[in-house]
Amino acid sequence: MKLAELLSGIEIIEGCYDPELEVTGVSYDSRETKPGQAFVAIPGFASDGYRFIPKALERGAGVIICEREPEQKAQYVQVADCRKALARLGANWFGHPADKMTMLGVTGTNGKTTITYLLKTVLEKTLGAKVGLIGTIQNMIGDTVIHTERTTPESFELQKLFSEMVDAGCTHCVMEVSSHALVLHRADEITFETGIFTNLTEDHLDFHKTMDAYCEAKAMLFSRCKHGVVNTDDAYAPKIMEHATCDVLRYAEKDAQAACAAWEAYNAAPAAEVVKEGKRGKKKTVDLKAHLPEVQLMRKNGGLVVCMRLPAGSVLNVNPVLVLGWLEQQHGLPAASGNILRTGIYTRNGEKFS
Repeated sequence: MKLAELLSGIEIIEGCYDPELEVTGVSYDSRETKPGQAFVAIPGFASDGYRFIPKALERGAGVIICEREPEQKAQYVQVADCRKALARLGANWFGHPADKMTMLGVTGTNGKTTITYLLKTVLEKTLGAKVGLIGTIQNMIGDTVIHTERTTPESFELQKLFSEMVDAGCTHCVMEVSSHALVLHRADEITFETGIFTNLTEDHLDFHKTMDAYCEAKAMLFSRCKHGVVNTDDAYAPKIMEHATCDVLRYAEKDAQAACAAWEAYNAAPAAEVVKEGKRGKKKTVDLKAHLPEVQLMRKNGGLVVCMRLPAGSVLNVNPVLVLGWLEQQHGLPAASGNILRTGIYTRNGEKFS
């Protein structure tokens, strides 16, 4: 790829480089730099990537992306923020793969892992979609498991993973979006169809310093979504919604009026049938809407997770009744999940949702 193409969309402060230079790849670790690659000198918390420019040049780097002019004689491109630039470089290099999938992001202190696995299952079972997953426990391309070292990978690796998902036929991707990833530009260059906020409790203050800063980091997700789904039982929900530039679908456990709206929405949904396995292994077809006591029982047990399944499913044009059907058949989830069965209470921008 020519350097000019690789740099498309990046604000350049100054530089000395040949835009027609053929670049063989992108590296941000001098130990892994290969001849002809662009080396991105990211300022780190423990060490500054600027220090490793000589090593990258020794290994054959063709151009340096940096925040200040290198001391060595080399082609270089100076940018305001190397982390932000790395995200764009990754998107350009891999052909903007996130744009080729329906992206769903989940943020919050607790519940992200459970929600992403439930969403993946719902999309697979109700839409027949092949779904990628990015999360704390593991990454997945369909049923293939990929090792992960952090909740949200570095931006270039993330774009590479998106590209692999697209190549494998994934149409959707659900991902946990950490506050670190949002602040450090790992989740840049992604437009989410839906973003979900679970809750905010004291965590990661070694990085964010204050709860307000932590909240603002989480809220960044909702400036890059088409739709937002927010838990309004959480004390920080107003701040999250204040920062949102998308339409917001709200859910709660404590709001009785919203509970009525949720039940009305369920009753208004088209009838749906699912195949259910009986006690003796015999399969039977069940009309969920004819079994309200079963659904009401689900409303009384478990936690908040399914509260988000319905709103998220709704903005993705997934029949809520089908969602309930598949959730009823769920028998297990990976670790980091607790009680999960309860239907949602939700409104859109303060109005009843149906």
